[in-house]
Amino acid sequence: MSTSLFTLEKSKVDFKEVKSFCDQQISEGLRVEYKRDFPKNEDLAKSVCAFANTEGGIILIGVEASKETNVPTSIPGISIEKGLEEKVSSICLSHILPRVMPEIKLCPFNSSNGNQRAVLFVRISQSYTPPHYVWQTREILVRVNCENMRADLQTIEDLFERRKRIQEQGFYTSGSTTWSYKFIEIEAPVFETVVFCLNFAKDVMPFSKEDDAVFSRIANKVMTLSEQIPYPNYLQLQSRNSQGQVTRVCRIDNDRLVFQRTAPVEKSGLQAFECFQFLTTVLKAGQEFCSHLAFYGDISFGLNIEDVKNIRLDFPRERRLYEDFTSEWKTISLSRTIRFDDFGNLSQTIQSMFGEFCRFFHLSLDSKVIEEIVEKYFMPCLK
Repeated sequence: MSTSLFTLEKSKVDFKEVKSFCDQQISEGLRVEYKRDFPKNEDLAKSVCAFANTEGGIILIGVEASKETNVPTSIPGISIEKGLEEKVSSICLSHILPRVMPEIKLCPFNSSNGNQRAVLFVRISQSYTPPHYVWQTREILVRVNCENMRADLQTIEDLFERRKRIQEQGFYTSGSTTWSYKFIEIEAPVFETVVFCLNFAKDVMPFSKEDDAVFSRIANKVMTLSEQIPYPNYLQLQSRNSQGQVTRVCRIDNDRLVFQRTAPVEKSGLQAFECFQFLTTVLKAGQEFCSHLAFYGDISFGLNIEDVKNIRLDFPRERRLYEDFTSEWKTISLSRTIRFDDFGNLSQTIQSMFGEFCRFFHLSLDSKVIEEIVEKYFMPCLK
C-alpha cells in the first residue's frame, strides 16, 4: 500500500502526490474516504468526527470512487473557490465537540479541457480527547470499514478509557521512561535497547501475519537476523555469534517494536556515537513499518543502555574534545513521545536527546555544536 499521504509533511502534499496515491487503487476503508463533490457540512463533520475517534485518516474531496469496489476511478476535482480550506476549518469548529482541527491543503491542477480544478486534501489525526460527537445530531461516530457508524455503548466506554490513559500516562509531552527488556539472555559487557511504541495501536489494529513478514524485512535493514521464532502473541527475530550466544534481537509484541543488541565480543565497550546511530537507524525502520500500517497517531520511542560504565563518550577529532568521557551511571534511559507527522523532521528531537545524553557524562555542549554533530553523524541514518 502506498501511504505517502498518511506520512508526508503537509507542505509537500500536492496534486502529484494525490494522483500517485489514487493510482495505487487504494480502496475506501478505515483510514481513507473519497468524495466526488464537496459534501454537505454535516456529512463532512461526521467523517472527520469518525476518523478522529478511530485511527485518523484522510479525505480526498474531488476524487470519484467506484460504488462497487470503492477504489478511485477518476479525479474530476472541484471548482476552486476562495476560502475552501477555511470553510473546512469552520465546519469542524462549528459541528464537532470536543474540537477537532484537521490538516487541510488545496491541491490545484489543470484538467484535460484546460480549466483549473483542485483536490481538497483533509488529514485527521487520531484524537487525544475522544469521544467526539457531532453536536447537531448528538452522534458519537467511529469508522467501521468504509462507513461512519454510531458507536455502541462499549465503544464509547473504550473511547473514554483511551482518553483517561492519555491523561494518566502523559502522552501529551516528552518523558523519561525506563524500558528494560531482558530478551538477550547472556552476560554481555553492554547491551542496548531501543523501544518503539505505537500508542493505542493494539486496541484497534492487531498485527497480522502479513505485518510479521513486513517487519522481518524491515528489521533486517537494521540488523542481519538469522532466526525467526513465532509465538502465539508476538514475533521474535534473533542472531547468534560464533559461540552460539544470542547477540541481537528484534521483537514485535502488541504495540511495541523492540530492538536489542550486545556489544561486539572484540570490544570492551561501546562508543556513544554507535548508540545514537543505532537509535536513528531503528527510527527509520519504525517509520517504514508505521507507513506500512498506515498508522497516524502518537509514537513513543526510547533508548536504554545498560552497564554504562563500559561506554565512552568519544567525540570525533574535529570536535577538539580529545578525552574519553565516562559516566558513573549504571543505566541511561532516554525517551520521547511525538506525533507521527513530526517524523518529517526529527532533527530537533534527536538534538535534545543527545544533549540530555551528554549531561549523563557531565558534559554540557553548546547547542550549535550539538546541532552540527546530529546533522553530520546521526541524521544521515534516517535517509
